[in-house]
Amino acid sequence: MKHVFVLDENIPHLAVKGTDDQGNPDLTANDTIKEIGRNCHRIAVSRELADRYWHRLKGLERSGYYGHEPLSYFAQLVKNSDKVVSPSGPLPDLPAALRIKPDDVIIVQCALAAGAMLVTTDRPLRDAVRACPALGLTVLSPAEALALAASA
Repeated sequence: MKHVFVLDENIPHLAVKGTDDQGNPDLTANDTIKEIGRNCHRIAVSRELADRYWHRLKGLERSGYYGHEPLSYFAQLVKNSDKVVSPSGPLPDLPAALRIKPDDVIIVQCALAAGAMLVTTDRPLRDAVRACPALGLTVLSPAEALALAASA
């Protein structure tokens, strides 16, 4: 079965850096992106989320990561119309019971609009989404997403 994923902006950032969210060497984010592409899964990207990706990745380029393999691979993935789902129309409102940071709203809305699974390193966000079953949204850590993307 093929899946659609929404990657929070930390996933491509960590993929390029080759670390986990604590700064430890870790290729999970990198491998997750590669498995999504390799196994013909898709990613959902709204316009605002795409802008966030490029803002973070441009910062890495300026820091000397230009031409780094994960950066190139992610850019190719996002530019491949066969691999990207772009939610159309207005993004859905979120239930008032969902308590998340304002910066996370667009990521959750994008996942809902695209019927995608949300992949995030942010444990409080994962916990909040899991605590709100009314969303009907699957939220995964990068390691969980890697296992799912690699198995299909």
